[in-house]
Amino acid sequence: MTIQQREIMASIGEAPEEVTSKVTTNKVIRNFVELFKNLLNGTQEDIEVTRMVGGASINNAFRNFSSFKAIKPEDGLTDEVVINALRNSHGTRVPMFISEHCFIQLSIRQIKRLKEPSVAFVDTIKNILLEIVDYCTSKIVEQEKNRFPRLYKRINKVACDIVNERLQPTKEFVEKIVNMQLNYINIRHPEFVLLQKPIPEVKEMRSDTVESQNTIAKRNSPFKQSESDIEEFLAHLPSPPFRESSLTNYQKKEVIKEEPIYSTPNSFEADEAELEDCKTLQKLVIQYYEIVCNSLQYSMLPKAIMMELVNHVKNNIHEELEEKIASLGDVVKELTKESEAITQKREQTLTKLEELERAKTLLQTISEVNM
Repeated sequence: MTIQQREIMASIGEAPEEVTSKVTTNKVIRNFVELFKNLLNGTQEDIEVTRMVGGASINNAFRNFSSFKAIKPEDGLTDEVVINALRNSHGTRVPMFISEHCFIQLSIRQIKRLKEPSVAFVDTIKNILLEIVDYCTSKIVEQEKNRFPRLYKRINKVACDIVNERLQPTKEFVEKIVNMQLNYINIRHPEFVLLQKPIPEVKEMRSDTVESQNTIAKRNSPFKQSESDIEEFLAHLPSPPFRESSLTNYQKKEVIKEEPIYSTPNSFEADEAELEDCKTLQKLVIQYYEIVCNSLQYSMLPKAIMMELVNHVKNNIHEELEEKIASLGDVVKELTKESEAITQKREQTLTKLEELERAKTLLQTISEVNM
């Protein structure tokens, strides 16, 4: 009986004194921070088996991040959009190659859509950290039998404030990560493969051109050639990459007088060469978009959030908790006041111990008298 009461007394602890209020506060903070870090690192002694908590929840959120999957890379890349972009990027010039400027602008247009879900994902990790703070608080309350309820609530509130303070800086950093991708389109990325036809060697190009010129020189009237002669001349000219010569396509068609075609909101027309360029450009933009998307999802985004939010909170929470709790001044004494239930239980336990000691002394006296 006496041993049992002493164990209860040990679990309750001695009544706190005004002098030890700071020591008590620092001790509770130290226990809270130790549990918080162990949960993030997965090194807690009493491991949770009923649900996923701590760093495992953050890791699971990174692994199951699916906001990018809802964004289809081909959305907004219709034939009309791409061909209009191609035409506008060439201006008054007759194009020989696909415009690099057009590719860059379309790529930026697609990658911009990744900014909003990337920034929103920071809120998800922040909410997990707040859940970890609540979990640590409940464990501390359980371990210490809710001895200082006001102190536990204040530590929980301050810890949540520390997490929330890192929300906006982390969002700004993630936004910069996406802006980095927008500010430099790296077509030399090892995973980016340019879709282009092989370009003939310079010697072959020169020899073909010389032959074509000699053939024309032998004609009596170079300005009045038959259709077959023109086709023979054009056949020897090297065709540029990505598409055949538009002049060749023109010569293969029958010469028919037609009205010029203009694109309007209700009708859109394009020739075969433009459609071919359009398909090639769509493939290139989608390919580069997927490279950036994978880089953000599996590397840049988790690293940015870990550095600016999770690890920053983990490394600074102890110092900030002590600093902010200590800045409360005389309020700390109020925070370290025990709950009435604990005080009553201590008084009852002390009374029982005293009674047991008197009973023990009395029994020893009776035993000595009998002897």
